[in-house]
Amino acid sequence: MLDGKKVTRKLVGSEDERAVSPVIGVILMVAITVILAAVIAAFVLDLGDSIDSEAQAGVSVDNSVTDAETQVTWQSEGNSERVTINITLSQVDDTGEATAEETLDSVGDSVTFDAENYDEWVDDSDYDPVEGEGDESVAGEVVVTAETDEGVTTVVSSDTVEWEDAEVDDN
Repeated sequence: MLDGKKVTRKLVGSEDERAVSPVIGVILMVAITVILAAVIAAFVLDLGDSIDSEAQAGVSVDNSVTDAETQVTWQSEGNSERVTINITLSQVDDTGEATAEETLDSVGDSVTFDAENYDEWVDDSDYDPVEGEGDESVAGEVVVTAETDEGVTTVVSSDTVEWEDAEVDDN
């Protein structure tokens, strides 16, 4: 006749012959199953390819207080197709504000914003930094953004502009 204890000892082994407890075996099996499910889900859902990388570019922003000008130069490309410069200026003594936007298309390109030729780069034709006074203090901000060919934009530089006693040509 078959004895259940003898059969169990033959198939499973005795207490001395077992390497790990059954609880640890179950935990390991569950962990392996969860890891496999996560890997398969990542491939099926294509999670790795849907993440866009940030736009990267190297720019220098040079503010010259004495010359009342700001020059932005695109120095290194990174993964960017273009660099856009937005400048906003306002008089300290007036509520007028000027905004301008320039785009640089290749490394080495630069653009200079200065008080003497403001009428060439200011978008708002109502802005007159002179207001009949001659010399004015102008302050503002330069924000440089880079854009990849996929359309991802990232701010790569932000700088404060301060032009003291800017002699502005009011032609």
